[in-house]
Parts: sequence; C-alpha cells; structure tokens
Amino acid sequence: MLTGHPALIRSIPKVLRGELPKEILQKTQASEFPKEVVEAAFDMFQAALRPLKQAGKLGCLLFQFPPWFVPSVKAYAWLELVREKLPDHHISVEFRNWRWMTSPDKERSLKFLKAHAMSYVVIDAPWIKGWQGPMAVTAAIAYIRLHGRNRENWFKKGIATVERYRYLYKDEELTTWAHRVKMASQEAEQIFAIFNNCYQNYGIKNARTFGKLLQEE
Repeated sequence: MLTGHPALIRSIPKVLRGELPKEILQKTQASEFPKEVVEAAFDMFQAALRPLKQAGKLGCLLFQFPPWFVPSVKAYAWLELVREKLPDHHISVEFRNWRWMTSPDKERSLKFLKAHAMSYVVIDAPWIKGWQGPMAVTAAIAYIRLHGRNRENWFKKGIATVERYRYLYKDEELTTWAHRVKMASQEAEQIFAIFNNCYQNYGIKNARTFGKLLQEE
C-alpha cells in the first residue's frame, strides 16, 4: 500500500480493512486505496518501526517502486507523501523504470531527491542495459542494491521468484562495484551495499568477497 504494488485485501490489517469501500473489499487484491487509508497505513508502519529507531538500530527505509511507477505529477506527489509521513526517517528510493535514470527525467528526479534528503538507490539489475545503473549520491546515506544479472530468468514467466535472483557475481564484477563505492564515499557519510541475489547462499558469498575487496580499495 505504501509503494503502489498490488496488496492482498486479506493481508491488510483489520483496522484498515474496516475503512475500505465495498468495491475494494470485493476484490482479491488492489493497488489503489483511499488517501486517508494509505496515510493511516503509513502511521502504523512508522509506529511499528519506533522500537528500532529508538534503539539506534534503524539505518534507513527502502521504498522500492514498481516498473509502472513512472515520472509524473502523481509520482512526485507520492514521493512527497512518503517524506511527509516519515519526516524523521532516512528514505532510500529505488526506481524500476528506466525513465527515472535517463535524461531529462534523471536530472529532475535526482534534484528532487536531493531537495527532500532522500537517497537515490543505485542498482545492478538484469533489466538495465549494461547491468549497472547510474551512480548518484543525493543524501548523506548512499544505498546500493545488487539484484544479480540473470536476464533470462528475470523476464521468464511461471517460475519461482527466487529463480530470478539466481546469479553469483564474479570477482571482477564485484571489483568494479568496490571502486564505485569508493568513489561514492567521497560524497556520502555512510553507504549500504545490499546483495539481493538471494538464491541459496549466493548473496552471503558475494557480500563476504565484496567486504574483502572494499578493504583492498
């Protein structure tokens, strides 16, 4: 409900379901909800995170938007809502549509994120030509997310989700990323590098290698 992905109606908290109109309750899932319900969902989300925040164990919040979330007045209004409802949290924004990463939308989106102290999530993913998205630091915290490079499975239908992330990075590929992280560290105070190639132990193996490469850098 917080990013525009389809949400299963039965999985929505009971207190929120009670506020939904009948036409939505009759569906199995939906992606658009009344604004007041969405805002209430943000409030519940923030309340659930409070113990982590108070304990100093919350780095930042990742908002991964779907491919159909494209640059538009509506999209920017949604990003403003995220910032408005979570004013005390660091927000990292991952786009899954190429338009956000190419001119002229790229310049506008990066400027917007910087103005709202939100991190642009730099990604390595199968749907990107050349694999690596543009490097940009828009806040004190930088966020890098590596999804693997299994292009065949990424677009294949009827397979388990985990199969899309079945990719073990080669050392030379990680070396390139280690250098990119080093460059980003000249601007960012803190950097999170997340391995989302979560097939078996692939992400863990790559993260360990990546740590060693960063030390070398």
